[in-house]
Amino acid sequence: MKVAFCYDLNRLYVALQVKDGTRHVPFRAWRHGDGFMLTLGDPSNRSTTSRFVTLGFAGTSKGKQVVVVNRNGHFFPSEPVKDIAFAHRVDKEAGLVTYEASIPWRHLDPFRPLVHRSWGINVIYTDNLGKGRGSSKRMLVPDQFADAEFTSWRRVRTFHFAPRPRRTQCQVSLRRRFVLIGYPLPLTLGCTLSTDRGAPYRVEAEMRVGGRLLARQKHDMTGATTTWRVAELSLRAPKSIPTGDYQVVIRLRRGSQLLFHTSRKVFVVGADGLMLYAAWQKLERSGRANHPLLPSLAIRVRWLLHFIFDRAPSADPAPLKKILRESRMLVRLLQSPTPAFKQRGVSFRFAHRSAIDGTLQPYSLFVPPQYDPRRPPPLLVVLHGSGVDEQRTIQGAIRRYKKTGWMILAPKARGLSSWYLGPAGDDVVEAVRHVGRLMPYNRKRVYLLGFSMGGYGAWKISLSHPQMFRAVVVLSGGVFPQTGGFRTGPNVMDLLRRNKRPLPAYLVVHGGRDKSVSVGPVRRLVQQLKAQGVSHRYVERSRAEHGNYSVAKQVIGWLRQYR
Repeated sequence: MKVAFCYDLNRLYVALQVKDGTRHVPFRAWRHGDGFMLTLGDPSNRSTTSRFVTLGFAGTSKGKQVVVVNRNGHFFPSEPVKDIAFAHRVDKEAGLVTYEASIPWRHLDPFRPLVHRSWGINVIYTDNLGKGRGSSKRMLVPDQFADAEFTSWRRVRTFHFAPRPRRTQCQVSLRRRFVLIGYPLPLTLGCTLSTDRGAPYRVEAEMRVGGRLLARQKHDMTGATTTWRVAELSLRAPKSIPTGDYQVVIRLRRGSQLLFHTSRKVFVVGADGLMLYAAWQKLERSGRANHPLLPSLAIRVRWLLHFIFDRAPSADPAPLKKILRESRMLVRLLQSPTPAFKQRGVSFRFAHRSAIDGTLQPYSLFVPPQYDPRRPPPLLVVLHGSGVDEQRTIQGAIRRYKKTGWMILAPKARGLSSWYLGPAGDDVVEAVRHVGRLMPYNRKRVYLLGFSMGGYGAWKISLSHPQMFRAVVVLSGGVFPQTGGFRTGPNVMDLLRRNKRPLPAYLVVHGGRDKSVSVGPVRRLVQQLKAQGVSHRYVERSRAEHGNYSVAKQVIGWLRQYR
């Protein structure tokens, strides 16, 4: 494997050439087929980092595939990648495949070559061997957890970038785009200077709204002659400003001559945002302390702080604005004489406080437009797969099942790759019960559906709480948890053998070519269902892989018979 990097002020360029005589490009080819993952990590000399971004690239039979796999432990964040250029060439005679990618710097925030003298990098190429033989990986840096979703650390090798300045060039690294009043906004200007003679260089940073100046800081670049300079600055928003978008302007001057000028947008949470925290604290001490809506406000206060201090500068501010809008709505509801949630036809994130450890655990809930509490509808509980959160899962469930008139619940269950073990499985049960405190549903028609990791969770939870569910749908679900050895969980076949209680009916769907969850153990489990007389239906899509099939109509029709 040969890898080369170069860059300019706008983009990072990557070229990768590998010996690969046979092309296999299944679903998520960068991970399961022929493709590669690129990780850029914290610019330090450490071999592991929790600050990184991982991009996936593959050339598939249906075109080119580019995806943001992970950013700082957040799997598959919703980030557009249309401006990432990617191409691949196959030399069948020589058995060589060449990949080339051109990545704008905004996808790699906060890393900038004129700001950071060194970066941590890893490149991992996956070669699918075909014919069920699995795959092999070639790594720039050996990392046994590179493809694991249960760890937020990545191994990298430190590379040093040396610019060759022929003229003055500048880049700005904005380490934070979201600001809470009272806290500084740190930013760094990195530049190459052709000479240090004459008037000194001065960096200016300003925060503005419209034509109004709110904050300013200056920094003089002095010292020995050098071609590479870094200026650290910090702006502090005035405490009187309201929540909203503001502009940060950065300039580099030499005497009266303007050498560089740029501006960035920042989002400031002002005093009106801090009032939400005070309102939540007051409600916690009031008679509403046990109201089922209060945990939903409490978790938004936590999300607000997390978003401000932990999200990448390139993150879209829309989710933060949504958190603020929903927090204000919940405060108004909880301050009303008879608080009741009345939004219909959209999904909303609620939370319950765990009876196990007192933590706040989120879940998403869709209430159909025609909801009538006098005629409670069925409740469909959907469990997400590994690496995908409940928000994305419920949106897919709404597209497939909204015409049924059912309520749809998607618990998050302690992260993205918990495999519904330990408290994560209990969170699902608690979320089902918590929904009943918010609004009634038909407790005799609670359905459970899970895909992949969620399929394993559907087996485990339904066998542990069979009285709670009328029917269960398992899509590409495994018989045992694939946690990489960090956690152990029960084998579904063992749970089934030990179970002496009446069980719900099961619909099991699996792909015959599934490389992520082998179909063999699932076939044996279905035979055990038959031997124990458990009502079930098994559907095997012989040409399907891990989830690339559509069975929504069959699922609806099958569930409706269990009234």
